[in-house]
Amino acid sequence: MPLNRRRFILLSGLALGATGAIACTQSTAQSQSQAQSTTAPLSPQAQPSAPPSPHLPTAPAGYYAPPRGDIRFVVISDLNSAYGSTDYRREVIEGVTLLPDWQPDMVICAGDMVAGQSINLSVAEIEAMWTAFDEKVLSHIRAAGLPFALTVGNHDASSYQNENGEFLYILDRQATTKFWEGHQTDTDLTFIEASGFPYYYSFKQNNIFFLTW
Repeated sequence: MPLNRRRFILLSGLALGATGAIACTQSTAQSQSQAQSTTAPLSPQAQPSAPPSPHLPTAPAGYYAPPRGDIRFVVISDLNSAYGSTDYRREVIEGVTLLPDWQPDMVICAGDMVAGQSINLSVAEIEAMWTAFDEKVLSHIRAAGLPFALTVGNHDASSYQNENGEFLYILDRQATTKFWEGHQTDTDLTFIEASGFPYYYSFKQNNIFFLTW
């Protein structure tokens, strides 16, 4: 998409479903053709080499990607398995390793990074899930130097409340808050307002303003 200072992007914090999803979003704008030269063509030996086009398709070997535009996002979501699981499905692990090959400007995670939202899980089990997420997902994104924006899904830290206004899954929320307080810098985002991170915050990336709610 062409960069626009007035463009605002809202990332939703509700992640539904149980299947892993990896998608690429990018501009489909094509390079404009260069003006024809009015001078005589050079000999083959004197022809200057053409610079690489920023709009060429970029993807892992064997995968499709439309021509790259001004900015490219990779979106991942619903990575979790069974309640309390510290393992991730094979396609999730393989997908994470492919992310850098699309050369995205940022990775956006739409939630459900771990498999919480069960009152049968202990604090230790919930924290173990976040440790596994860091080791098997986030560390690879961090090592690739890719900015990482996230929304908190219902299996990460459900916002369901009882009639007294108390969170039903308070242990999930406490563990999520604790984990991301220690990993906020790992996102490599330029925050504008982050007092509510990771539940709501804003940042600027590639001259675009983002709001996560």
